[in-house]
Amino acid sequence: MAQTQSTRCLFLPCSAQEIWAVPQSCLAEIVTLYNVADTPPATVNWRGQVVPLLDLDERGETRWRDVRAGTGLVAILLGVEGHGCPYFAVALRGQGLGLQQVPVQEMVDRPDEALPRSLGAFRWHNVTYQVPDLLALQDELVGRLAALAVDDGLSAGLGA
Repeated sequence: MAQTQSTRCLFLPCSAQEIWAVPQSCLAEIVTLYNVADTPPATVNWRGQVVPLLDLDERGETRWRDVRAGTGLVAILLGVEGHGCPYFAVALRGQGLGLQQVPVQEMVDRPDEALPRSLGAFRWHNVTYQVPDLLALQDELVGRLAALAVDDGLSAGLGA
């Protein structure tokens, strides 16, 4: 009997059009935030650290906040050392959160369906999963935070 090769994928629903597939080793923790607004914050406090948060559904097509419970989910991911932040977070929206053992022979490569922030895409069980460029996303977040810090510094200096 032939050995079936498979890979363990963590599926993170980031928007109505985007479910990430990342290695389980990239995840630090899935965190439930309580008493949250309708949109995710720019940063989250996690284990004593301020962690920048990426929201890929900025138009709000998929609800982030559970209206009944007043909660929202974020995935805390391990950052690459030397790239500005040891961790970064992504807001989780919609259905599809899970950890699956995916047989490699069942994955259908779909480079034509890769979104701009992805290295590639594949289909499995009639769902397209994005393989995000985590390093580029981390660098983008660090750049946004630096710009916010400069804006805050300018505003404080102007007495705003």
